[in-house]
Amino acid sequence: MLKTTKRLLHWKRPRTVLLLTKESDAQIEQAANKVVGLLEKHKAEIVLESHFKQSRPDVDLVITLGGDGTLMHCSRLFPQQVPPVLSFSLGSLGFLIPFDFKDVRAAVNQIMQGPVPLVHRMRLEAQVNQEKPITFLNDLVVHRGRQAQLTVIDVGVGGQHLTDVVADGLILSTPTGSTAYNLSAGGPIVHPLIQSIIMTPICPRSLSFRPVLLPSELTVDLKLSHRARGHADVSIDGKEVYQFNHSDEMHIKLSPYPVPCVSTDNWLKDIKNTLRWNQNFIHSGVHPSFN
Repeated sequence: MLKTTKRLLHWKRPRTVLLLTKESDAQIEQAANKVVGLLEKHKAEIVLESHFKQSRPDVDLVITLGGDGTLMHCSRLFPQQVPPVLSFSLGSLGFLIPFDFKDVRAAVNQIMQGPVPLVHRMRLEAQVNQEKPITFLNDLVVHRGRQAQLTVIDVGVGGQHLTDVVADGLILSTPTGSTAYNLSAGGPIVHPLIQSIIMTPICPRSLSFRPVLLPSELTVDLKLSHRARGHADVSIDGKEVYQFNHSDEMHIKLSPYPVPCVSTDNWLKDIKNTLRWNQNFIHSGVHPSFN
């Protein structure tokens, strides 16, 4: 069996747990109350997001209730070191979410007893000019926004010029983000333990422009070409961040702070069952009609 995880060598029982949820509704409130009850039985202190943002207490564990977007939100709350994250899916696709909520009791009991298998999901950080770097778990997208013309982006890798991207945009993705926008744009699915930066063009002018996997040790440098007719827009992990102008320079590199996610070793199963990878119409129960 392919092992995709690492175990904590020295397990410290979680005493303070941050509980993160997507936008609250009746289902979310019911699920959160159940989690709180389970944690109280283990005498754990529960911290809600509002309190965490105000006082930033030390937490030993994060539990997320929702989908992949809730995990992205967790990553944004911890730009540096991240405690172990236990994620539960509540109805959405949740490719990154290893546990269904029906298994919440067993999963909480397991993590409280420990040790548990973890996947350390690498993150990248982007810095524009001399501003504070932004850390991201999924992807960074430079795109033409509302501009009618294709954008033109100068790309350097490891201090050397690589190419000029003439396209609707460019995606720089982590392995975790490889199953998001990158996949829709024709990029590869990359195992989360393969440390790499995935560079995928969005609708490039050149038919020979294929996605590229770069070593995570290299820095990617981006700058708008003088041939670009207007500015570009930048979004990080699905959030619009800023306008990218001709005078700006962006540097993307590996973050030293991965996200340690409690795992079930089901990555191969997930790409087959959740993404329906390499399954034809017959396997999925859909038959073409010739009537």
